Amino acid sequence: MGVIRCFLLEPTGRAERELRRHARFGGASCPATGFPYHHAARPIDDGAVRQTTDGRMVVEGEWPHDDARWPRTCACGYVFRPEDEWQLYATRLWRDPPTGEECPLRDAPVGAMWFADWTGPKGPDGHALAVMTPAGPWLVERPTADGIFYVRAGEPPEVTVDQLVVVHGPVPYHGWLRDGEMTAA
Repeated sequence: MGVIRCFLLEPTGRAERELRRHARFGGASCPATGFPYHHAARPIDDGAVRQTTDGRMVVEGEWPHDDARWPRTCACGYVFRPEDEWQLYATRLWRDPPTGEECPLRDAPVGAMWFADWTGPKGPDGHALAVMTPAGPWLVERPTADGIFYVRAGEPPEVTVDQLVVVHGPVPYHGWLRDGEMTAA
């Protein structure tokens, strides 16, 4: 993998909204999802969302349970019961300013950066910076598994961190972030 140029995403103030059902799974994991609960969601629209001062998204309101778009079953075949969870769920949309392309963070391309101020520790600019690596998202201000903190300098996306970046994932990533460029080690 060569050099990956980073870029800063900005929130759009909108979110993909979906109707979500889930139910706790007793003991083991759901055979279809691998999660400790049954889950299904169906997109319904894009809509405006309200954001708190610390960056958390607020989804207001209820959705009628008689709407035919509510998922009825999990991918494993579990049939949701009336007492299982009903959620109007939203996933914030982000924009790449130069291209205008929008996406939820789960679909952010490698090299995307965003301010994840709802996550915890903040950097020198008062923001919690996240970076999409080939191994998945990395929260720069969070300590490593060994308790080591990265020190970042520069204005996003032109960021440099002081040590080797290690991100665990299905395919771990080890590399450097210097002057807004990720380079594999």
